[in-house]
Amino acid sequence: MISSTIFGPYVLSFPQLIAQTADNAAPLMTVVGSCCAAFSLFVFTRLSQRFSDQTLLVTARP
Repeated sequence: MISSTIFGPYVLSFPQLIAQTADNAAPLMTVVGSCCAAFSLFVFTRLSQRFSDQTLLVTARP
């Protein structure tokens, strides 16, 4: 929860930085970024299905 608050502003500024860096290739970078995001979502979903009894958050066990 805290890490998403810390990293959130930096992640939200990435599209602007990529568009400025890519210049004329910004639409292509948008498509490539969307494909990468869809692939990572697919991998995360498959891992969540395979290990449904586990989470990414570390919880303290009593």
